[in-house]
Amino acid sequence: MAVANPYGRMLEDSIMTASKDELTLMLYEGALKFCNQAIMAIEKKDMAKAHSLIIRIEDIIREFQITLSHDYEISRLKDARCAKEFAHKKSSVSFLSV
Repeated sequence: MAVANPYGRMLEDSIMTASKDELTLMLYEGALKFCNQAIMAIEKKDMAKAHSLIIRIEDIIREFQITLSHDYEISRLKDARCAKEFAHKKSSVSFLSV
């Protein structure tokens, strides 16, 4: 059986066999590509095309938001809390030593 679109088949295979990190990179690269295309469409005053590309970028961003590792979020929140506590202690010590 002949494949109708060999490039499409190759892309599908690379997506299906990619690791989580590779998929994240593919999404990021896709968002950049669509962003550049949207900019060019806006410069050419093709608002319909720009709009459809921006929707695709938003879909990729939404996918990032959904699949963001909660472990990473928790670690960042802990780091932020520690930084805030450190800054608070430093400002308290500075105030007391005046």
